[in-house]
Amino acid sequence: MEMRRIRWVGDIRPLVRAITEQSDGFVLESSLRANGLGRFTFAGFGSLSEFTYEVEDFQKGERAPLHALEEWFQQFCTDVVPERFPFTGGAVGFLAYEAAVGWMPKLESLKTDLRIPLIEFKAYDGIFAYDNEDGSLHVLAHGWNEPSSVILARLEAFAKGASGDRSDEAAQVLEFGEVTSNFTSEAYRNAVEKARDYIREGEVYQVNLAQCFQVPVAGVSAPEIYARLRSNTRAPYSAYLPVKGGHLLSSSPEQLLCRTGRRLTSRPIKGTRPRGSSIKSDEAQRQSLSNSEKDQAELLMIVDLVRNDLGRIAECGTVEVDGLFNLETYPSVIHQTARVSALANEGVGLADSIEALFPGGSITGAPKLRAMQIVSELENQPRGAYTGAIGWIDPSGNFELNIAIRTATLVDETLSYHAGAGIVWDSVAELEYAETLDKVAGFFSALGLSFPLSSNDLE
Repeated sequence: MEMRRIRWVGDIRPLVRAITEQSDGFVLESSLRANGLGRFTFAGFGSLSEFTYEVEDFQKGERAPLHALEEWFQQFCTDVVPERFPFTGGAVGFLAYEAAVGWMPKLESLKTDLRIPLIEFKAYDGIFAYDNEDGSLHVLAHGWNEPSSVILARLEAFAKGASGDRSDEAAQVLEFGEVTSNFTSEAYRNAVEKARDYIREGEVYQVNLAQCFQVPVAGVSAPEIYARLRSNTRAPYSAYLPVKGGHLLSSSPEQLLCRTGRRLTSRPIKGTRPRGSSIKSDEAQRQSLSNSEKDQAELLMIVDLVRNDLGRIAECGTVEVDGLFNLETYPSVIHQTARVSALANEGVGLADSIEALFPGGSITGAPKLRAMQIVSELENQPRGAYTGAIGWIDPSGNFELNIAIRTATLVDETLSYHAGAGIVWDSVAELEYAETLDKVAGFFSALGLSFPLSSNDLE
């Protein structure tokens, strides 16, 4: 692997925009540092190879997609251990929420999104790596199909051509249609009560219930939408990802699973409050979240679920929890988080790790399997990329995946965006509905769309 620092002065925005304008250009971007996250931005284009697992493959009986993904990626593996940057090039992609049907037989009845693959990863040799801490820009290459020096020279020339001022991007007027949802407030409240019925009957302890918002975006490109989101939102995990059938545009705060050597780490989030309009009201919201027994109980349930998931693949006695009930502040919301880590057993690879943790318990409920069945029933449509995972796999064997919340899917000039709430026995249906609106408001506001902050019906 070869790495070279190249000259770059000022905002990285022009380079990001230029990469998103490439047909297979990806961006995995950290624009907010929180809890040790958010330092690096990785971007690239010109993929070498691609792995996909689609609904058709599942229907044909292929039931081990993650092991097939791991086998496909073997051709890019190396003994080189990353030093300066955790990701040096390799695979970038996503798993849809319903990808779990590929290895969880009891979920075979889940509705699936036919518009995009269940799993898609592309291999890149030659990436940009930007350090948000010191402002340095590097190019990295492995030289799998051509000399790394040639790849680095090509990337450096691209960066030179991309330099320039695009300060007017955030001021551009983007034309959108009317926002609609698959739930009215009444229908969502009824679904909450049904979830509470399941909880009362002892089938689950918690269910994450989401609604899907859609807005027509005819004439507006994916790079334009991402540029607007990038200018107005910040998160440890932002992503621009072209996929078969469309684009994923994400600004997520939640880590699903990170592997560094044998160390596995997950950061579940449970508990959300909207930001206040002043320092005093902001602090009041933080205190409300800190003092909420309901939110603490929700997080504890999910932490236990993650501990159990990690325990299936971890060395005995190594599962640890720290940072419990930590509060993290984002532009539009405040989240309550925890950190769970463990040492992987010898022989545990990519497929075993993801199968154990995916999808994240914070966005399904507990117990996970039954909660996912109930989610499918009550939401009555596939989630697709939402609450799946987005991330990278390094040739060293390290990888990092974030949970695809705060994530929009652009397909056929329609932008889809989900927002959910964790339902427990103490849930109040109107408050849970309002929480979904609080979560989605920041996204639409970043695009320049007004959005109700009260529980008015969205027909």
